[in-house]
Amino acid sequence: MKHWAKVKTENGIHTVIDVIVANESDLKNIVSNEPAQWVETFPDANGDSKKRYNYASIGYVWDVDGDFFYKPSQYASWKLDSKKIMQPPVAQGTKADSPYTWDEANGAWK
Repeated sequence: MKHWAKVKTENGIHTVIDVIVANESDLKNIVSNEPAQWVETFPDANGDSKKRYNYASIGYVWDVDGDFFYKPSQYASWKLDSKKIMQPPVAQGTKADSPYTWDEANGAWK
């Protein structure tokens, strides 16, 4: 059996709305009331380009042109790295007593 991400397209964005384990032949028997497509996803992807870089989860985005899944960022300034993981424009420092939070307006950690 394989892992499959159900991808719904709205306004040009392809969002994962479900992830299942099934035989490919069984996908045609799954009844859905909304248009979507099934895209194979790999639990052992771990940044492997041949396995779409990341294992899909609900809320992830499927980049059709690049053929990979990624977790979107809530910040416009964050960009995908070579392993298709969202990264801030400034590396996070280390603070022992409390975690940093990203300040999008100032483009810095605080």
